[in-house]
Amino acid sequence: MNRIKSAIILAIALTAIAAMAAAQNIVQNSVHNMSVSAHANTKTDIKLAPRSPLVPYHSREAALEGDPNASQWSIGLADWKREAAAEYTRYSARVKIPRTWDGRAVILRTEGVTASFEVAMNGKAAGYSNSGMAYAEFDLTEYARQDYNDISVTIYSNTAALEVENHRSHDNPVIGSAALISQPLVRIRDFAVETSVERGTGWLSLAIMTQSHLRNPKDCVVSYELISPDGKVVAQSSRELTTKWMSADTLRFAVSVPDVKRWNHETPHIYTIVAKIFREGRFTEYIPAKIGFRSVSHGNGCLLIDGVKVPVYNIVFGWQGDYASTEAGLHSLKGRGFNCVTVPGYPQPDCL
Repeated sequence: MNRIKSAIILAIALTAIAAMAAAQNIVQNSVHNMSVSAHANTKTDIKLAPRSPLVPYHSREAALEGDPNASQWSIGLADWKREAAAEYTRYSARVKIPRTWDGRAVILRTEGVTASFEVAMNGKAAGYSNSGMAYAEFDLTEYARQDYNDISVTIYSNTAALEVENHRSHDNPVIGSAALISQPLVRIRDFAVETSVERGTGWLSLAIMTQSHLRNPKDCVVSYELISPDGKVVAQSSRELTTKWMSADTLRFAVSVPDVKRWNHETPHIYTIVAKIFREGRFTEYIPAKIGFRSVSHGNGCLLIDGVKVPVYNIVFGWQGDYASTEAGLHSLKGRGFNCVTVPGYPQPDCL
């Protein structure tokens, strides 16, 4: 009996030792794999934080015109070459970066990529995104060179993101839109706007967020103009800023606009904000955005705009193939009493 007990105890001890050794091996392998992944991510994880799809312009006039195709700091990418395989679909393009972009940040912006994808520039991996359909941006400054550059977007067939995107089909992987954006090394990263109306006065709260790509402190001036629907400057202000090492800063402005023109379905008055940065004796970029003044609330199950009850009449409506047809269709719906549309599909043109 004692021999049997000793044998059982020995067997249990040997099993425990083997399990501990296996566990230690697993931990060591996991730590090794984690270190490899962390090392790889430091080289390729340059996807930028989400922001509004802002377009920088080279002049105030161009910013007020608002045509991205006319901006010297934006190059649309459309002439893609397609390569299909079982595991991926790769789109490649060659683009010429002008000399005027020298000494500036180079950012790739994509939207409407149908699945998880990887970006490469001049043969070097430059970023990865699990979420393709949303706006994504990648800092390609260190990979870009003057003259011609090769860019590729590889859309993968089987990714972890597919488990939460099974409502969409990925049978035809495509890129909805893509563009290269140039911004100064101290740039406007984003801005946030809140508006309201009280007794005929419009209230504007504006936060301009900046990003420095430089390791040395730099002095600059961040400013804005608020332009009325009839083209008059109704407010403007500026703040001095000294950046720190690769710093991100936020500058806040507040202003009141007497006798403001309201934005609603009957009087759709649109104001324009132009944010800009002045550094080393010149303005380095102008970024516009359209805004409206109104107060939106709800009560007793009703939507209230500027305190007035607004019934919602909705209909499904989408892009009609060209701008003129889409505009005519929207005017027709408005004439029939509809004030809200549900737009199917994604991505949609910017005009929608």
